[in-house]
Amino acid sequence: MANFNSYCHSKDICCGLENVIIQYDESVSSQYIKHFKYVRCNIPGPGCHLEQFEEQIEGCQCRTSCDTSGKSSMCSCVTSFGASYKDDRMIKYSSRDSHSAPVFECNSTCKCPIWCKNRVVQRGLRFQMSVCWDDSKGMCLRTLDPIPENSYVCEYAGEVISTEEACKRFKSLTKDDMNYIFVLKEHFASQTLYTYIDPLYTGNIGRFLNHSCDPNLFMVAVRVNNMIPKLCLFARREISPGEELTYDYSGLAATTDVVSQTEVSSSHVSGTEDISRNITDVSGENAVCDLEVKEIVETKRRPCHCLSASCRGFLPSDNSLFP
Repeated sequence: MANFNSYCHSKDICCGLENVIIQYDESVSSQYIKHFKYVRCNIPGPGCHLEQFEEQIEGCQCRTSCDTSGKSSMCSCVTSFGASYKDDRMIKYSSRDSHSAPVFECNSTCKCPIWCKNRVVQRGLRFQMSVCWDDSKGMCLRTLDPIPENSYVCEYAGEVISTEEACKRFKSLTKDDMNYIFVLKEHFASQTLYTYIDPLYTGNIGRFLNHSCDPNLFMVAVRVNNMIPKLCLFARREISPGEELTYDYSGLAATTDVVSQTEVSSSHVSGTEDISRNITDVSGENAVCDLEVKEIVETKRRPCHCLSASCRGFLPSDNSLFP
């Protein structure tokens, strides 16, 4: 973790922590990021149980790159959780698929090398990007490189906090504040998992992504070493240099792994409608993976400035979920 004020190179918002330099242009004043601490991945925050980060998923014994075809693989990771990536490390399904399996990558206990085809997100950023200023949206993220369809782009990382802390932070907001907290609700068979991620002051480049009603990214929950999910963004289509990187806050353009991104203000998320039933085989059992991602923002709806032909006029909102 690096503090922007103390350690960050003047042109690298990631403070040297990523594989590539993420520039920010002169239009982005340092006052907007001076209190921002950069992290590459999720870290435990207030109320988070540390054992969630310490618990380790059992790895495979493969000595070479794992077979991600899913046909005749002897890799325990692939046979247990399914093959999520192609040989070129592109995610196997797109934002248009109606069904998708949970994504589990090989991890630190696996014997396979770092260049294994089942290690994608953990290898970090590949594409150069820049944080820029937009007069209507504020800060935004643009790519400087061409990005192929289904490529991994970045993670939406921050502090993993408790329900109580998420509500506390939400209630402290003023009408002009924007809250970046995400609530992730997952159903694995008989177990329901909730994860709250806040990158407002401690996070990564994912916090600079804006909403679009016709986005070029989609979000998938990926797990590596433990059951703490990584909210990972993949290219929905080919993306050209100079394009702003966006995703749909409502989740309408996401995979079924991200069913909804409707705004909520507390742990009362069970009232939302499940719009997906993703059934897959995990460890020999039928596991239901219903996944909802919800962004907590202010109750007053804000106009959408995506300017797409399919623009819905306002940023996604569902005030009925507020107590």
